[in-house]
Parts: sequence; C-alpha cells; structure tokens
Amino acid sequence: MQGKVKFISPDPKQNEYDYNGVTYKKYKVDFSDGKSYSFSTKKNYNDGNLTFKVGDRIEYMITNEKLGSAKSMSIVQGADTKRSQQQEIQLSVSFNGAVKLASKGKIKIDEIETFTKEFYNKIFN
Repeated sequence: MQGKVKFISPDPKQNEYDYNGVTYKKYKVDFSDGKSYSFSTKKNYNDGNLTFKVGDRIEYMITNEKLGSAKSMSIVQGADTKRSQQQEIQLSVSFNGAVKLASKGKIKIDEIETFTKEFYNKIFN
C-alpha cells in the first residue's frame, strides 16, 4: 500500500517496548486518506526516529490489521526532496539490473518495478 504521511506522533497506548532484548519506539502515523497505523523503530537506530517524515509518500505493508500495525517498505517520494544526480544514476542502474533479470527469465516483467525499488533502497537506506 502507499500513502502520504499527514501526521506522526508517539503512540499514546505504548511509546516504547522491548522485544528479544531490543528496545523499540512506537509511533502512530496518520495518512492523508484517513487511515492510521502504528509503526515501530529500534530505539538505537536513527535516534529512535522513523526514516520517513510528514509529507513523504511511503510504501508500507500492514503487518496486523486487527492491531493496526504496519511497517514501512520504502519512501516513494519525499516531501520537498529531489534525488541528487548520484541517486538518479543509481536508480537507473537499479532499473537496468532489473530489466536484465527479466530478459534472462529470472523475474517476471511485472516484477521489474518491485526489484528496481528493492535494489535502490538497499543502497540508499
């Protein structure tokens, strides 16, 4: 799923929690379409902040519909951000790699976009 982030706040029900010896911070994220989900991040990663901000369009996956939790997959379009020339080149290289995989039959043509995003995000995230 994709959505534009409208508001981010610490989760009022549970701001921090421990799981397998790791402390996580939990945030409530509201989207412009009216949907709202909880996202978690490791407290010792990125100072406990989410990797996206208000105004970003993100791709996310719902991990538990009943609990209203989700995890971010990638930032589709940052708020007021443009890719640098280096990022544009890397995106092109990622796309080229995915096209080569498709031409060799390793992936399906309709998977090119997904693989391009995965390659690109592994480099820049």
